[in-house]
Amino acid sequence: MDALPGPHYGSPALPQALVDWSQLISAVLSLVALVVALAAIVKSNRDIVRERRTTHELDVLLGIAESLKTFGGPSLPQFMRTYLLMLPGDVDFPVARAEFDVRATDDGRRRLALMKEDAPPSPIALYQATQAFLDCYRSELEAAIARRLTGMS
Repeated sequence: MDALPGPHYGSPALPQALVDWSQLISAVLSLVALVVALAAIVKSNRDIVRERRTTHELDVLLGIAESLKTFGGPSLPQFMRTYLLMLPGDVDFPVARAEFDVRATDDGRRRLALMKEDAPPSPIALYQATQAFLDCYRSELEAAIARRLTGMS
């Protein structure tokens, strides 16, 4: 009786089929590993960029904090404009952005107008922030720092 066609036990074709399938599975798994590695590289690069951006923004916020230590001296407007220009977007410091005219929002302008109605005029001809404005800027600074530290920038 003749043997049945195709691979069967004891046939040299069966081990060759196993080798072929194992090579195919190995190639597919290698491709999957490559895709996973590339995804990890892309994610780590994004994380590095985000960390550098946050570090830069925290440095800018430190500069604003240092500027506010001068209690609203004549150089405050120049420092604040520069620092506010360095921060992205218009989320942080809405009142300060309206006061120094740096990407001000309508909400910031409205809040500034309300503060100016309630605040006494500055006693010095040059810009001198009143305590109410300094307190407002400090609270905006604290909110901006908290936003960075919680990862919501």
